[in-house]
Amino acid sequence: MFGADVVGREAFAQWFDDVYRTLPTIRFAVSDVVVKGPPWSTTVAVRLRINATLADGSSYDNEAVQWIRLRWGKLLDDWVLEDTLALSRALAVQTAAHSTAR
Repeated sequence: MFGADVVGREAFAQWFDDVYRTLPTIRFAVSDVVVKGPPWSTTVAVRLRINATLADGSSYDNEAVQWIRLRWGKLLDDWVLEDTLALSRALAVQTAAHSTAR
């Protein structure tokens, strides 16, 4: 559901809107950042923790690594690797809660 090939500022903002609509309590905590390269070709690696309280009261906890490429401060590529099984289970809880609320 959150996997996407997003192009443009508006599409990126919409993607975040969708994430926060699905997981309204989601929080991201950066634990490490590594930056390499000149301004015209910068690589950033980020390690982060993700957590949220799900609709059933349980906790969603995940860890991710994000690989970003920038050119003169503009985003070229943003690749995130996380435990997709944990994410899938969290989304199933949210979907089930949304379905019963209708």
